[in-house]
Amino acid sequence: MKKLAILGAALALIFTFCFSLTTVRADDSGKELKVLTFNIRLSYGEVGKPTEWKNRKGLVADIMRAGDYDFIGIQEAIITQKPDLNQVEDLKALLPEYGLLTRSRMVSEEEGESTPIMWRKDRWEMDEQEHGVFWLSDTPDVPQSITWENACPRTVVWGKFHELADGKRTGRVVYFINTHFDHVSEKARQLSGVAIADFIAKHVKEGEVAFVTGDFNSGENSQALKYLKGEEAEIQAKDVKGPIAMVDTYRVVNPDEKDVQTFHGFGTVKFSVKIDYILMYGDLKVKSAKIIRDKTDIFPSDHYPVNAVMEY
Repeated sequence: MKKLAILGAALALIFTFCFSLTTVRADDSGKELKVLTFNIRLSYGEVGKPTEWKNRKGLVADIMRAGDYDFIGIQEAIITQKPDLNQVEDLKALLPEYGLLTRSRMVSEEEGESTPIMWRKDRWEMDEQEHGVFWLSDTPDVPQSITWENACPRTVVWGKFHELADGKRTGRVVYFINTHFDHVSEKARQLSGVAIADFIAKHVKEGEVAFVTGDFNSGENSQALKYLKGEEAEIQAKDVKGPIAMVDTYRVVNPDEKDVQTFHGFGTVKFSVKIDYILMYGDLKVKSAKIIRDKTDIFPSDHYPVNAVMEY
């Protein structure tokens, strides 16, 4: 009986030790949060060229998969009834481990450009009540609305996400917001920055985190960026200060980097300005951030994707 008691105690100790190791590893794996932003170049624009979507979609999916990202913000993803050009459905099929939320920016939900967000379904759960799409205009709930001299409709896709561990919520919350600012109207870009900053100030509570990803069609010294970072900005000829202070995750760890080109036109354009961003609001440490310049025989897109790795 004494031997059995000793054996039982030893087994209990081994079980406790293994359980502790498992718990530590689960905690460690939950410390990092990885984000990618990627303008994938709309499929309509490359039909008949070496850079058409069917030749690039595998490369795009490989980049997304390789980073094991928690969240991905995508710009210029086409929704269409033409299966060879439907980038949203292709991404769903190629990356089934991710959830995807989006909507066409046009009146029709089944035809048009969109700005999807994707998330790792095993780690994050989208809030049933808090997610959606709004238009960057004076009438944000009106599909295809243009009131800020936009060249075309522009949208924001957003969601509130709860972190999961063993299928249960941990209490950590992330608001993920993805957009694509207008390429023509400076007024639209400025007011888009205001709309998103005000949205975050209204929705995100203390202790929660928010990310804004996107192609801002704006340089780092633009008024929209200044407003989003809580700096003094000139918005529609008025000096104002944003209600929140976001940080550009790339600049947190690469403050002096000069080679920051993110739009390259499939390698044909030398454009020194960084226009693709991962902005963060909240108390996380930025561990790393990178402009990904991988290519094979062709570029995956006419923009370089940008990533960031944060730590709780």
